[in-house]
Amino acid sequence: MTRHSFRFLLMLLAGVVLTPEPSAGVELVPHEALYRLTLLSTSYKGAIVQSHGALGMRLKHQCNSWQSQSELLFTIELDSGKKIRVHNMMRLRENPQGRRVEFAGWTNSDKSGKLDTSGRATIPASDDPGEVMLEKPKKDQRKLAIGMGLPTESLIKILDQLTIGETPAPVHYFDPYSKYTEMKLLGGPPTILTKPPEGDAELVEGKSWRLRVTPVFEPPALNELGAHTVVQIHGNGVASYMIIDLGSMKLAANLVKVRKIESQGCAPAPAPVAPRAQILREDVPEEGISIEEIPNAAPPEEAPDQDTDPSDS
Repeated sequence: MTRHSFRFLLMLLAGVVLTPEPSAGVELVPHEALYRLTLLSTSYKGAIVQSHGALGMRLKHQCNSWQSQSELLFTIELDSGKKIRVHNMMRLRENPQGRRVEFAGWTNSDKSGKLDTSGRATIPASDDPGEVMLEKPKKDQRKLAIGMGLPTESLIKILDQLTIGETPAPVHYFDPYSKYTEMKLLGGPPTILTKPPEGDAELVEGKSWRLRVTPVFEPPALNELGAHTVVQIHGNGVASYMIIDLGSMKLAANLVKVRKIESQGCAPAPAPVAPRAQILREDVPEEGISIEEIPNAAPPEEAPDQDTDPSDS
């Protein structure tokens, strides 16, 4: 598994839980969720002695911004004695009114070591192209295609249509590790969890939909891996199940714990200062989500890994 694949994965997951200010059709819930990761398949040679991992997600609403954090830890041990361990974290802060998202995180693997990532993207409300400014791992700048969305508004746009019974068209949104990312509706029945998650289990009761989230890369050869994530999403923005396909391996993410988070108000406005790209400030806690220990939970009764277009359902 490449470092690039896991960085892209974290951006996809962050895009799933980030949301802009609530619209008329959707009321999103700030929350923290914990998922048990299980290995469905892999292209690694040799027998798998053991594999385990977890994924943590946090969504907060503070003042006029939405903040999310995704943290993933997964380990594989082969019969040859080789161990593969990857630990990643990504934080995002989005200002819906300013159409600006800031991101920072890191990827840490036994093979490649630690790599920091940070930057920002702005997308004007006009028909002008957006702009991406990368600070780490090296300074870079690129333009976005006209009409490109942010992860947050793309999710809310699809959920708005789903909650009123419409079939949404695919949407394209910004991703710092690819040309863009596509999110679209899939057909097929949702996965039914055999055991409710701990905490506020009512957050994943009721109707849900399956979305396929796929990065589109340049050069096109990277697209041949077929990397994508299938997310079972509820109208409140909480995901209850995921299938994460990285090309070299396929993981299932089963929700085992979820809890609501209270929104935070605004502090007195500070004196105007120049905008900063860095988001790792005092109002964004440095600590990650603790995912080393997770509750035991039976896997879902069904774990469909076949993508089905809406027309096939």
